[in-house]
Amino acid sequence: MFCVSRKWLTALALACGALSASAQTYPTKPVRLIVPVEPGSATDVVARLVAQRLSTVWGQQVVVDNRPSVNGVVGAEMAARAQADGYTLLAGNSGTHVMNVGLYKKLSYDPVADFAPVAQLVTTPLVLVGSPKMPPRTVKEVIAYAKTNSINWGIAGATGQLASLMFNAMAGVDIVSIPYKGSAGAEASLLAGDTQLFFASISNAMPYATGNRLTMLAVTSLKRSPLLPDVPTLDESGLKDYEMDYWVGLFAPAATPKPLVDRIHADVVRAMGSPEVKERLTQMGYTDPGRSRGEFDQYVRTSVTKYGKLMRDLGVKAQ
Repeated sequence: MFCVSRKWLTALALACGALSASAQTYPTKPVRLIVPVEPGSATDVVARLVAQRLSTVWGQQVVVDNRPSVNGVVGAEMAARAQADGYTLLAGNSGTHVMNVGLYKKLSYDPVADFAPVAQLVTTPLVLVGSPKMPPRTVKEVIAYAKTNSINWGIAGATGQLASLMFNAMAGVDIVSIPYKGSAGAEASLLAGDTQLFFASISNAMPYATGNRLTMLAVTSLKRSPLLPDVPTLDESGLKDYEMDYWVGLFAPAATPKPLVDRIHADVVRAMGSPEVKERLTQMGYTDPGRSRGEFDQYVRTSVTKYGKLMRDLGVKAQ
């Protein structure tokens, strides 16, 4: 018969008590928030807003550490390898934690095994925008134009990359992808006419919605965005059932103690519940998905399977 000594049980109880006490006093020093994209991008804007509120809640500074790279791989890997003590967190997104799995044969981190999901912060559709130097003004015109002209996608992040590949496959076109480290570079290229199409977050596209600086072609949700009510969906535009969303979430290294992750989750929910934060996010076209930690974890796992299959069905070749 297997027996557990009283001494061992006492040690376990003391250890659990220490973890709980540590979670209650956390944080006692500044917290680093790794943002795997460039400043000014959609993920960065959300991360800085949350960091500011958490700094107030915690009485400790949350330092945003931008580590931009193609598809956010470098920053995500840094966070996965960081000490699991709650003092390094990652502002991940649908690209770093879902799409990259299907885009890379050998990803330097495991989005599921290497991380403890803390909270899904926001979700939003993308908007397909076109260069004003390109003649087409509708999705159907873009498709016809692409079949007789050489045009390019500007790509910033894995979510946008998959969105463009889905468009190519469903529209029967072969628009070439040109990757950028962040949305700023892709938008500058689009404005200059060096690229012709780009899937942007609504928050990044909104400043260009007036004055014909960019052509708002379609949104990737099945329903129109309240912020862009005159912009049709891709489903309406002929690409039946086309749907893609972009989300931002907070993650900790996988070995971070559960009581500590629970504490951070509770404080993030508190920070996100601020009327000022809610109003700001709504203005940028973001919604709070309202998922619990467990629901967010399951959502990531399900999405990895769903989009992995989609990429295989579309014949997307991993790099």
